[in-house]
Amino acid sequence: GARRIASASPDMAERRIVAALIAFTLLVTTLPYALGYFLAPVMGPQGTTFIGTPYNIDDYCNYLSWLRQMADGRFFLHNMFTTDPQNDLEFNAFFWVLGRIMALTHCSPQAALQGARLVGGGALLWLIYRFYRRCLPADRSARLTAFGFACVSSGFGWVQWSHWHDKNLPGGPVDAWQPEAYTFLSIYTSALM
Repeated sequence: GARRIASASPDMAERRIVAALIAFTLLVTTLPYALGYFLAPVMGPQGTTFIGTPYNIDDYCNYLSWLRQMADGRFFLHNMFTTDPQNDLEFNAFFWVLGRIMALTHCSPQAALQGARLVGGGALLWLIYRFYRRCLPADRSARLTAFGFACVSSGFGWVQWSHWHDKNLPGGPVDAWQPEAYTFLSIYTSALM
């Protein structure tokens, strides 16, 4: 019995470290949102609100519109931010599920997206850890180091920042301008990523 508990201990310690890294990452990605929600009415002009995103506001407004449409019972999406003619034949399972959650819970589109961002981010990090566990079964420190970098990394775009910080150079590193290219900003910027 005691030998079995001792052999399980390193695995349990590793799972605690992984859980702590996931919780830390989700907390850090949530702090700017909390600041936005709490500080916008206090620090901004009267009537100021934070819509729920620090990035890509035009796309985010479209996502909010799609969520509202799904919560109101629509099945096909209508892009309300264009004057182009539309057939309204686009369907998105992600928005439909969140719309159904909104309809059942009466939560706001922002709350649905934030909840999806946290649940999806946690699931993504857990899958990344499982991938490292499969690829590096015998090297715990390498596995945890790789996972730690995956949780909080932002790629190596910062290495070349001084060369392109004020320009849009062709051939610039994708990990410096595209949030989907790396884990931390994907979790931070959107539930879609």
